[in-house]
Amino acid sequence: CKAPDAVMIDSSDMSIEEVVDTIVRFVKS
Repeated sequence: CKAPDAVMIDSSDMSIEEVVDTIVRFVKS
């Protein structure tokens, strides 16, 4: 099972806020 690219939090161009928002949306989906 491959996680969507948006969930990859080691992406250096993402801010902390974007990472948190992405995780929250992924968990709630």
